[in-house]
Amino acid sequence: MEYKLAKELEKAGFPQGMGKGCMCYDEKTKEIITDYTEGDQVITDCVKIPSLEELINACGDEFEALIKQSGGWNATNFQANGGRKIKIGSGKTPTESIAKLWLKLNEAK
Repeated sequence: MEYKLAKELEKAGFPQGMGKGCMCYDEKTKEIITDYTEGDQVITDCVKIPSLEELINACGDEFEALIKQSGGWNATNFQANGGRKIKIGSGKTPTESIAKLWLKLNEAK
């Protein structure tokens, strides 16, 4: 996941809680840190790179499908009989597409 998308998730309120082994971008260098702890020191200026599983869980019951298409992936929301509009997150990777779906599901209402 690129820094710009990770930052969009952070700004939109995606949970930033991180534990040992989480990946994040260092805010100063924009480099990926694969384990955000350095010994006993915790890096605080960090933007989380959520895993695919975290993104799917964050979408909750709204997530319906992840579909591979030529050139990329599409993630869609569950459309109940209530007539909600279908939302699609498209990306080059499954993680990117679900991140974009999460952003659409969490737009200001």
